[in-house]
Amino acid sequence: MGQRKLELFEICGYLPYGLLFDTFYGVIKLTGLQSGALIPEEISEIDGKYEQYELEDVKPILRPISDLYKTIIHYGKEIVPIVELAKIAYPYYDWEIANKMAFRDINKKEFIDREFFGCKKSERVKLHRIDIGYFYTIYRCDNIENIPNQVELFDFLHELKIDYRGLIDAGLAVSVYDLDSNPYN
Repeated sequence: MGQRKLELFEICGYLPYGLLFDTFYGVIKLTGLQSGALIPEEISEIDGKYEQYELEDVKPILRPISDLYKTIIHYGKEIVPIVELAKIAYPYYDWEIANKMAFRDINKKEFIDREFFGCKKSERVKLHRIDIGYFYTIYRCDNIENIPNQVELFDFLHELKIDYRGLIDAGLAVSVYDLDSNPYN
């Protein structure tokens, strides 16, 4: 079996959010697609042809999945992505970060209960052979529930440029931490 190649479907969700690419010429923003080639934000014409980049000639610059649980800068504001994802899924609750999950306390008359919100890296969660998706909540340490309509959550991962597909580990993307400075801060 040959070496894995970067596929367009693996990065297309990031493009509307200003995904940057590491190229032979440095870091550039590719914002469009024409005939299978990526078009840079600032188009220059060379010998009557517009500048284009083939997918195999660029590497997207992404945040590692571990950034889900760290404080990062997003649009000038400090956030913890897993907490923000929990707020998108359940906006009426107050969420905090704890041990690679967001949590919220449920105050009952006689005790305090806790609910957790998590993400299962780049594989889907299965419980008793039932596929419940990438995002989930755990209540009372045994009730794992699927999060309905996960599209908004993936859109936010794209906006944050979080590598939930394992592209960095596969050598198909560059980590923001491998650069001299994080271009997304």
